[in-house]
Amino acid sequence: MPVVRTETNATYALQYNNGTPIPLKDFSGLHTKSITEVDSTDGVFKKNRIQALEFNEVTLTLSMPLQEPARQLFDGVMKGNLTTVFTTIFRLEANSKLVQSFELGNCKIKQISFPSLDATSKNAGNATITFQPAHIDMTLGNNSRIAISAPKNETRFIASNFRLAIDNVPTSRISKISALTVCPHTVENISATDILDFIEFKSLQIQIAEAEMEDEGWQKWLTDFVKVQQKEGRNGSLQFLGPDLKKVILEISLTNIFIASTGFHEDGAENQIAKASIELLFDFATMAGNTTPADTKFIRSGVVVKPPVLNIPDTKTPDVKPGK
Repeated sequence: MPVVRTETNATYALQYNNGTPIPLKDFSGLHTKSITEVDSTDGVFKKNRIQALEFNEVTLTLSMPLQEPARQLFDGVMKGNLTTVFTTIFRLEANSKLVQSFELGNCKIKQISFPSLDATSKNAGNATITFQPAHIDMTLGNNSRIAISAPKNETRFIASNFRLAIDNVPTSRISKISALTVCPHTVENISATDILDFIEFKSLQIQIAEAEMEDEGWQKWLTDFVKVQQKEGRNGSLQFLGPDLKKVILEISLTNIFIASTGFHEDGAENQIAKASIELLFDFATMAGNTTPADTKFIRSGVVVKPPVLNIPDTKTPDVKPGK
């Protein structure tokens, strides 16, 4: 008698460094590819043999607010304390029964991203983390039940619930903010071990009503920008808010914010609110409660600092003859 298998919707869970599994909203890139070479020939036939395997970058999508240990993982990347992780993705069916697991070993973290924000959106905002696994092991499950850490009765974050504050300028009419993205960059040392080289904080793109930029604070900041007089950056914070727009789900402090570029009349259609786009650079970002990065020598915000030109005369030591 043939075995009848009922198809059910699968759910996924994420385990980080053998900790308590948490719900995983989605993932992509879990692909493995073989590298083959011709081992020998038999007449006109080539015998291909697998020499090695290549693993794609994997991107995990996590719901906001971030649960532990995902929050701890993001915090570690931002502080420069974490560059590699060991993770397991569980595929589950009804009643959290384990169907299959994917163990991703020695994953080099490529980037983390917080949700992009849009004042008109009604969609949930999600965070992502991308990493490069060194190897992937697949194991069939035994239908054992996996205990998952459930969210603490918190409503999912909506992408329109945010607040950006910057010193000395009004920000109530900011309508869009790009995803805050952090990229740790590593290099191999003499023992072929990856060590942190620097942390890159990608610039933020914001969209704001031009009418708000008529404020004196904005005008001064923009004037300083076009006259290349931004000698000191400004501090600020990005808050992800609950449904009541009062409760702060997550706050990220931004240090030394500079204007990098501007674009005006970005939405020039009739009967539309005139909007400007502004690119903001900042030195580093930390979650609330962490006011300094682990080590500022690792911070790189995307600003290229050119070394001074040194006018060193090309002089030669005069030849000294013996006896002189």
